[in-house]
Amino acid sequence: MNPKLLFPHFNHLILVFVLAIAGVFPSAETRAQFENTAFENGWKESPWLGFFFDTFDPWLFHNEHGWVFSQATNNDSSANLFDRTLGWYWTNGDTYPTIYSFDRSTWMFYALGTTEPRKFFDYAIGEWISLEFEQSQFSYDVFNLTNSLLPREEILDGGPGKDGIPAIDQPEFVSIAEAVFMEEGDILLSVTSGGETRAYPFRILNWHEVVNDQVGEDYFSVTYCPLCGTGIVFDRMVNGELLDFGVSGLLWTNNLLMYDRKTNSLWSQFSLQAVTGSQIGTRLTWRLSEQLTWETWRQKFPDGKVLSTATGFLRDYSRNPYNEHDSSPFPFFRVDEIRPDLPAKAWVWGIDVDGVGKAYPLERLIDGEPVLDTFNGVNLQLTLDEAAKSVAVINLDTGEEIVGVGAFWFSWQAFYEDTEVFTGL
Repeated sequence: MNPKLLFPHFNHLILVFVLAIAGVFPSAETRAQFENTAFENGWKESPWLGFFFDTFDPWLFHNEHGWVFSQATNNDSSANLFDRTLGWYWTNGDTYPTIYSFDRSTWMFYALGTTEPRKFFDYAIGEWISLEFEQSQFSYDVFNLTNSLLPREEILDGGPGKDGIPAIDQPEFVSIAEAVFMEEGDILLSVTSGGETRAYPFRILNWHEVVNDQVGEDYFSVTYCPLCGTGIVFDRMVNGELLDFGVSGLLWTNNLLMYDRKTNSLWSQFSLQAVTGSQIGTRLTWRLSEQLTWETWRQKFPDGKVLSTATGFLRDYSRNPYNEHDSSPFPFFRVDEIRPDLPAKAWVWGIDVDGVGKAYPLERLIDGEPVLDTFNGVNLQLTLDEAAKSVAVINLDTGEEIVGVGAFWFSWQAFYEDTEVFTGL
């Protein structure tokens, strides 16, 4: 084996060892494993995928494919994989070395043993192609974390790198009739501005996480963190400056860390605050949005527009890349302290009233039936939409709707450590 090929990002491998020893990453028991033979030096051999070094985080280092993000299925003989050159692809023990590339929408045959570059036969064009390893840096290397408001050791590289998950900067929209890709139970975020209502389906946000949008002179970003379940909309005008946001590739407590393209400062999606860079400490304005199912939204807003799958990127929007994560009882990356009030992945609807947080477990509300509560001196009415995993919260003292967010319990309690929890009726 060529040492240069095996360890092109040696510092990342050392970091993986340190974090694994520290218990940051999930144990091997918490994620599906390939059928394999383990060797004393840490390498493993799959009878079909070949040699790889299993770091026990979602990344593994493959002898021929380099760093690969592994999302093994419940069947040990198949897996969804991601690397920075190919993007997402699928293969299994019966087809490999033939793979299906979701980004290219084609089957490709890998010439075993080729590495620098790798050679593939692309069946869509009927030609052999050569692909060099993507040399983009890990996100640790492109952001200055020395002045972070967050503990440096708790900021994790999620894998795809800066802009590896591409934000949508020029969103296109279609009518309800044209949105044939939508299904009845699809969940979306709805934003109304200037008399126009737009829907941002999670099936698209899963692949992009940030949409920089505007209606007239109203500028806002629609964001979604699949690992936390948090859909949040905020103003892009910050202290008189218009900012565009991208996906940094870094995470804190599983939550998306965004960056603004003007200053390269990192921003926490959940806390809506800059945590590094020249913008550090600056807060974003959280905007009201609705989390609805496609069926409910199109009835409520028959003239609304829907974010199009014509994003400029090749992605399989019919597939949820987080299916395994959503069905697991564990966070994707370990969270060291989780209050025992609820299971880690219990769904809650969280609200913030004058800086104080309260979580409403969805299982303690009744679908469609208004519930009264008083929190931090405010009288509230809450109505659960079980299918959309959302709650409409009305301030009965003013008649206004209170902005809130759906989230896994582990995530809400990480950002609102002293949060109250609704105990039920």
